[in-house]
Amino acid sequence: MKKMRFTALLLVSALCASVLGGCSQSKEAPKASEAKTEAAAQGTGETSGEVKMQKLITSHHTSAHGLPSYIALKKGWFEDAGLDVELMIYTAGGPQMEALATDAWEIGTSGTPGAVIGMLNYGVKVIGMSIFDNPLNKIYARPDSDLVKAGKGNNETSGEIYGTADDWKGKEYLLTKGTTQEMVLQSTLKTMGLTTDDVKITNLDTAASFSAFKSGNGDAVSQWVTFCLQAEKEGWIPVTSADAVGMDISNLIFATDGIIKERPDVVQTWLDIYLKACYWMKDNPEEAAQYFYDYCQEYGMNSTQEDCRNLIELTTGAPTIEEQKAWFTKDADGKSKLQKNLIGDLMTFFVDQSIYSQEEKDKVISDECYDPQFITNAVAE
Repeated sequence: MKKMRFTALLLVSALCASVLGGCSQSKEAPKASEAKTEAAAQGTGETSGEVKMQKLITSHHTSAHGLPSYIALKKGWFEDAGLDVELMIYTAGGPQMEALATDAWEIGTSGTPGAVIGMLNYGVKVIGMSIFDNPLNKIYARPDSDLVKAGKGNNETSGEIYGTADDWKGKEYLLTKGTTQEMVLQSTLKTMGLTTDDVKITNLDTAASFSAFKSGNGDAVSQWVTFCLQAEKEGWIPVTSADAVGMDISNLIFATDGIIKERPDVVQTWLDIYLKACYWMKDNPEEAAQYFYDYCQEYGMNSTQEDCRNLIELTTGAPTIEEQKAWFTKDADGKSKLQKNLIGDLMTFFVDQSIYSQEEKDKVISDECYDPQFITNAVAE
């Protein structure tokens, strides 16, 4: 039960932050196996360029990591490459992965916790890295807080962290336990020789913690994605962040074992186009922001064009192909940086919180959950 409660809390909280203030229902689509059968039976339909179209069901959220697929779809890049792509939009990683029980999709993106569920239970393999969320995970204090008044420059580990150990100790922090929000707080306290035993944590989902802090509760509040934008509109000051403590928070690209084995060419083509859209977003922020707004409107999300512009500006983008190859490269211990650090560190935190077991961590960082061949062969020009 503990694990189920955590999953619901984590994923719903992440959703409400990532969808610009709203929650969606997944769009219905045929099962991936049915789509493949239909495509094969049709022979399949051909474009004017005599390119055989291959049906592909993808899964995303209404967030920055889902936007590249939307852009590529609207620009016709998938169609030009012979892919008939349909987007399945899910409320969060949990429902997204559970849909694999009915073979609902073949390729997708989500935050790392969602990918972990897929790797543990549904044979999902990580094939790449998407948008990083480091700049969108922060802890805020009010301008009159002694944390803020102490200023930066007191921390030997990071010059971006406000205050001293005495300023942080004993304060009440509003956040969602068992998430990267708590990881940021733990990492910040560690730089000052403190632990969570030295502070008070009040466990609230992101929307509730925002409202509670705005009402005067707590000394600091952890926020992410669009709630960061709202926090800064309130004039709250970010006293630490994932970036400040050097913590990488990446969304991941994954595929089912079935499509990897049966249609690796489709996986490669889709990944090349998806990454092309990721890099296009970084080079064309204004147009990307408009696509983001359109994406949210089409899938029933509450958003403003200003928020979409701000999120695009804050997004660091996906790692380059060469950077991703480095993340997938194994060291002398036989593990990659992706396995050991990005996912391994997160799983260590989950094990410490009794959310997952050591055996589950071992499985998630094992080679069976990764397939680097597609990044190795990627071309996104």
